[in-house]
Amino acid sequence: MNPTIKSQIRTNVKGDSHFYNLDGIKTDSAPLSKYLKYTLSQDIGKRRSRWKKSYSPFCMCLVGCILVVCACTALILYNVVAYKGLQERIEETLTATLKQSISDQLKEKIHRQLEFSLHKIEKKLSDSLEKKLQSLLELNELNRKEQLRGKLPDKNTATSDQPDYSMSDQPYYSLSDQPDYSLSENLVNKRTEFEEKRLKELEENLEFRLEKSLTKHLEGKLSKMIEEKNKEHRNNSRLHKSAHNTMNETAEECEHERHVTYVHLQGRSPRRIIGSGPDKNFIWDRIPAYNCTGFEYIIDPNTNSVSKVKILKTGVYLVYSQIAVHGNKNRKKTFPLDCAHETVQTNIDDEKKVILKSMLTQHNLGRPIIKIEKKNLHPIDTKFQMGIFHLSQNDTLSVRYSENCANFNYLMQPEYSYFGVLMFSQESNA
Repeated sequence: MNPTIKSQIRTNVKGDSHFYNLDGIKTDSAPLSKYLKYTLSQDIGKRRSRWKKSYSPFCMCLVGCILVVCACTALILYNVVAYKGLQERIEETLTATLKQSISDQLKEKIHRQLEFSLHKIEKKLSDSLEKKLQSLLELNELNRKEQLRGKLPDKNTATSDQPDYSMSDQPYYSLSDQPDYSLSENLVNKRTEFEEKRLKELEENLEFRLEKSLTKHLEGKLSKMIEEKNKEHRNNSRLHKSAHNTMNETAEECEHERHVTYVHLQGRSPRRIIGSGPDKNFIWDRIPAYNCTGFEYIIDPNTNSVSKVKILKTGVYLVYSQIAVHGNKNRKKTFPLDCAHETVQTNIDDEKKVILKSMLTQHNLGRPIIKIEKKNLHPIDTKFQMGIFHLSQNDTLSVRYSENCANFNYLMQPEYSYFGVLMFSQESNA
């Protein structure tokens, strides 16, 4: 602020109603008030200009964002309303087309049935009228013959010996007593016209009733069809949703196993099972196959356990197995050196091939230790084998022991004895 103004304000604080300048001369308050107003207006203008410079871009951006959001909302609402209207129009068009086609087909069918039924009715009525006319004509002919016979007796056959029929008890038909058969044809014509008129009325009444009943039937059938279509549409949408959810769940379950497909079987503990069947295959506990594409178990019917693993996809697989083996009895005979175990591949033609084999290298071939023979202690070896092979679809894998290994036993605890298959790669055409 100007120092002159400050001094003037300072002198005014002392209680004097006049203003003084630096020289001590009294001054009027009007010029000072004008100067203050001018200074304050300039200060306010500067502040407004600063506020506009600092806040105007922000306000413009905010207003622009609000306008964009409003425009997007309006566009979305417009699209939703337009889609609903289009869907309703499509449904109305389809419903009207379906109604029209069904009504046309049913009307054509009903028209054919009506024509056929009317033709049958006309035929029956015409046959009955012909029969009636024929009977009436025959009756008329008989009456005429009787009339002629009563009017003109036969002179050639009539003699004096014949009785007088005029005086006899037999009835005599005079012309006055005979009916007027000349009107029979008119009656027949009237009767025919009446029957035709009645037939026409029956046809019209029948056609009206049929049309009414068929219209009612068509409306009911059409409403049922529309209801069934809507129900089917709802069921299809529900099934589509459930199938989509199932696919998502399956994809989530298989996500961690998408690149690895394997199965791992374990021995049945604590029992010591040496095998089953003619091939002397080891049997394994039935545990789930940890894979997405899947292997197939071949079950031994005698023990209800897994005896073989079936390959479902052609590809490259890693096959491994381990068996814990030890001697069983101390006999004075030479034991073979192949009394551990072997992995066998069987193809679709039932041709067997040993792909992995372990040899026994125990001390004294697994016989009991001499110093502690009474305790029946044997040296135990865990024989492990593993290899990578190309396996075809429907091949089976099994682990077996040799027939010459009767004096050996196997410890089938899960941590010692197991069998597994791991898929490395799968052929694209499999």
